[in-house]
Amino acid sequence: MAWLDISDLVYSKFGRTCKNIEFLYLTNLLSNLIPLVLEVYAVHHREGNWPAYEEACMRCWSDLFLQFDRRNYKRASLMFFSDVFYWIKENHPMFEIVTNNLSSLSDCPVELVHSIIRRRTTKFSKANQLQKEARFIFQHRGDNAFRQYFVNSIKYPYSPKQLHTLYQKCATILLNTFKKIYRGRYLYSSIISSSDNIKTYNLPSLGYEITDRHLPRGFVTSRKPFTTVLCDYVHCDRTNCSNYSDNGKVLACGHSYHDYCLEKCNLKWLICLDYLWEEDFGGVVEDDLDNSETAIDDAATIENLENAKKSFFEL
Repeated sequence: MAWLDISDLVYSKFGRTCKNIEFLYLTNLLSNLIPLVLEVYAVHHREGNWPAYEEACMRCWSDLFLQFDRRNYKRASLMFFSDVFYWIKENHPMFEIVTNNLSSLSDCPVELVHSIIRRRTTKFSKANQLQKEARFIFQHRGDNAFRQYFVNSIKYPYSPKQLHTLYQKCATILLNTFKKIYRGRYLYSSIISSSDNIKTYNLPSLGYEITDRHLPRGFVTSRKPFTTVLCDYVHCDRTNCSNYSDNGKVLACGHSYHDYCLEKCNLKWLICLDYLWEEDFGGVVEDDLDNSETAIDDAATIENLENAKKSFFEL
């Protein structure tokens, strides 16, 4: 919510063609990865929204598991999609069962039992010891102590008013961070190359290191986005210093195109499409504050956010 409140302001300052490494890293995190992780299960799965859930799972595969080279996760995702495509092709009833009952399908009980077993055993336990413990737990499945593990009795720790205050504070922090990036936008991140083509960047404004895996998807492809010119289209004939920010934009993957060049590609992101094709087939607290203190804190928070917006806009 904080990012949604300030995103237009940030882009009005940086523009839609900014390819600064720090800017791409932070906007990808806020616009893509965080919403994806928060929504894939808590929103799309629980709503039973199959089209949104399917798209989110595909993005998890491409932008998280594949990009961070999480071997087991990226393979499990492909197995899931392989099953789905097979059901569709064969007109198998399993597809209708899954899509119509998505919100009812969950591995949470399995994960909970797994957690219970781990809690009552050690990392040195042998297979037969784990089996004995699992059988013992199963024999006591009717006990209240066991059933309590499966009862959702968690109380949300924040009131709507507290959340509103937190979002304003978060927006202020984000604006101050983007202000630092904007002031240092002409500072180049030092780059450390490696044999696996995954580069490491030392971020001058943020003060820490990231790798290509923390940037938009295009940075893990064989053709990384250019950071000094606008268009990444292989056959672009319009890239020069005079039209760097003219009639083009940076896409979610980090690659950017002139509008003309994107139309020549039939609006397809061919670089990332080739990459995905190769990868696919190649291998709390209760609110006990005094009301007067809360009101003063809220007023100060709102004032800080407005001052941060004004200061950022005047850069």
